[in-house]
Amino acid sequence: LRAEGLAHRACERNARSARWTMPRSLAPHVWRAAAGGHATSGRRDAAFAMLKRSFLEKPDKSRVGGIDDLVAPLCALLNGRPDTFTTSSCAGRALLWRGEEPPSKRRGVPRFRPQVEHDPLRVPELLQVAVELAESSSQEIDAPTIWLRFEPVILHVCCRNWHSAQVLLAAARAAGLKRTAVSGQGPRLARAAASSRAPPLSGKARAPRQLRAWRLDIEGEERLEMPLIVRGQVAFPLLDDSMRSWLQQAVLRKFERNAARIDRLVGALSSSGRA
Repeated sequence: LRAEGLAHRACERNARSARWTMPRSLAPHVWRAAAGGHATSGRRDAAFAMLKRSFLEKPDKSRVGGIDDLVAPLCALLNGRPDTFTTSSCAGRALLWRGEEPPSKRRGVPRFRPQVEHDPLRVPELLQVAVELAESSSQEIDAPTIWLRFEPVILHVCCRNWHSAQVLLAAARAAGLKRTAVSGQGPRLARAAASSRAPPLSGKARAPRQLRAWRLDIEGEERLEMPLIVRGQVAFPLLDDSMRSWLQQAVLRKFERNAARIDRLVGALSSSGRA
């Protein structure tokens, strides 16, 4: 019981240092896993290494078919560490889409997307597609709304244990990726044997506990969501060269700030790896 109490207090200190409040529903799982002792750490590490290897060997099923160039160094660092690996990633993107309301989640983007760009050098082409849509708009009252959207970097990371998740969480937030958060428990890794120091009051054998990895979402905060064409009417003066240039610069600044935060996190992880 004393070992479990010490582990519990250690986890609470880690949570406070990362400025993140642990949900009550997660707290019991955290301190029990931390109190599992050295007997199960070897099995957990071996199970995590096997999980990581099997996942990274799978073919890339994304539409792009590979990792975005801008986020590739960060993914390489995370996948090169023994206690983390990435399960999906996007470096950030600007896109046009058609619909009546912005989707609440990233995966909720409607199927109709006239243009999606991950490269800031192709932002002029993106806006040129918007100009062509504006010129060909039917001006009907029931015509769909055309939106311009910018989404920041996002990576889904699997962490071996609670400590590794907290270390990465603190580093990402310090780099400016303020929306980074622990999203919950990950895959099962090993079973922790019941402690012999505290026998159950019922006298029955205590079932072994499941040790799990943890999921972390690294996410930026640079966003843009604006309608360009509403009910067939141009809501933003895309046909005006000066206004279109202003909008292009606004989107490019989103890309630049997003890239700067990625670079800061890469630098922090590289420095910690050399230390």
